[in-house]
Amino acid sequence: MKLLALDTSTEFLSLALQLGDQTFTHHQHTGAKASELILPQIQALLDKAKVHLKDLDGIAFGAGPGAFTGVRVACGVAQGLGFGANLPVVGVNTLLALAQASGQSKVIACLDARMGEIYHAAFVQQNGQWQETSATQVCKPESAPRLNGDNWVCVGSGWAVYGEYLSLFYRQNLLHTFGNDLPSDLPNDFYSKITPTATAILQLAMPPFVAGLAKPRRRPAIMSAQLKPNVQLRPMQMADLDAIMAIEPTIYSHPWTRGNFSDSLNTGYSAWVLESNQIIIGYALLMMIMDEAHLLNLSVAKNHQKQGLGRYLLEHMLQIANNHRATNVFLEVRPSNISAIALYENMGFCEMAIRRAYYPADPKLFKNGREDAVLMGLAL
Repeated sequence: MKLLALDTSTEFLSLALQLGDQTFTHHQHTGAKASELILPQIQALLDKAKVHLKDLDGIAFGAGPGAFTGVRVACGVAQGLGFGANLPVVGVNTLLALAQASGQSKVIACLDARMGEIYHAAFVQQNGQWQETSATQVCKPESAPRLNGDNWVCVGSGWAVYGEYLSLFYRQNLLHTFGNDLPSDLPNDFYSKITPTATAILQLAMPPFVAGLAKPRRRPAIMSAQLKPNVQLRPMQMADLDAIMAIEPTIYSHPWTRGNFSDSLNTGYSAWVLESNQIIIGYALLMMIMDEAHLLNLSVAKNHQKQGLGRYLLEHMLQIANNHRATNVFLEVRPSNISAIALYENMGFCEMAIRRAYYPADPKLFKNGREDAVLMGLAL
């Protein structure tokens, strides 16, 4: 098969292009410049291999966890190229990519998440298949989950930063430990595997491509919302906040505050309300950052839901993003908000990553009173 893989979840830009039994790679420390370099480097790799993008069978990308902006870059580029060339796109867990590259069967993968935290997961490989024995999560090193058994191998930049503490924490589990007594001839599968590589992502993405499970995504056309005669959209105003704050707490367990809305208006975000007979029944806010758009809030009053109004609002906000020449639109949504996820997927959004314990939530329903966020993206 002919596949392209890319990853920008860390400070490295990693690319791999497979053409049958040939693999062309590029791995470069780019810092914050990955978004500037990724497309030229992909083209350089295609030129080196003497192949065109449209001739490929698919694209794989590192879907996180990792740097928020970096994961968005990878997803946006993969989706954009996939849509343009009608190619299927597959996202791969970056921690699993670290495990794949290790060559070992029991792996504790940790990436430095900054701010004193790590992205953590543990994997066991059996009969050529990986199983996640400790779920992918973000946590403090001292809150890392306990594991059973020994002969675990540690990989990733999290070990390079917090290795002294983590080796003590997992001292009964590790095949090797960190310290001044480390041998100089560490095996290649030890913590020297600091960042995910596109080569490993390529290997993990291969099975769904070979099985034909990955299909090109069709993005629904973005059209101006065709509203009912008594329903209309208009820009949000400060005077609307009383009506909005009457709706917000009725549909969310942890609603936005009045200050959130007023700050958004003062900042100049694109904010709109949906009215029926001059009564506000929905609203949405969009933040533009250069060529990226972020959907901050999209809500419809409870007694007006399931009437297609959410789609009206979403189409309108996507049209605004398109008018501002945004290349990608991103959003976060609670996994428990099944109807919203269905709407976003229907409009072509795909899941990029999970942001662990992102939202405040009911402690009776969610551990530690926090719920994950699904990060979703759409290439325009």
